[in-house]
Amino acid sequence: MFETITKKSHEYLDKQIQHLEDTCNQYPDIKEFVSYLIEYSDRMAYCSNETPNTEIGRELIQFIWQISNVNLSNMANQFHFSSQWAAELNSFIGNFFHDDAAFDFTQGHRGVFEFKGTNDDNGRWLQNPRILIEAAKANRAYYDLVDPRKVEKTQARENMFNPDVKVDASKVFSLLETV
Repeated sequence: MFETITKKSHEYLDKQIQHLEDTCNQYPDIKEFVSYLIEYSDRMAYCSNETPNTEIGRELIQFIWQISNVNLSNMANQFHFSSQWAAELNSFIGNFFHDDAAFDFTQGHRGVFEFKGTNDDNGRWLQNPRILIEAAKANRAYYDLVDPRKVEKTQARENMFNPDVKVDASKVFSLLETV
């Protein structure tokens, strides 16, 4: 009963993945960006342990949600898998890295990066995937300093209340100088 629609769905997903692969082969920064997402997705699918790269992937998925309301946490989640993930990721990359949409960021508590989509011609018009990657790395480095699983429990608590412990935003701001 579902053979035809299943076949068409597989063909569509295969074409979307091929397009994503072609884009990654053409643009090294996008390839790195996607590799973090895939690594996080694999961890979710196979319940493996977190690594620094999967944590960066999770942060990037959160940024994508903040920018475009696209939920990619279901890329390989066995409980709510979406076969549209590749199309949604291709669309995000096309719109926010190459086409007519852009993103901007603010910094919240302790300098944690938060992103938003923008079409403000008077503000910053960012389309560089490297900005998202470096912001994700900076956020994760800060979170590691206040995570009792990553540093000694007393040190994590001290870091949490020390106003000098914050996100190192220098790499992200250095990228803004090249925009």
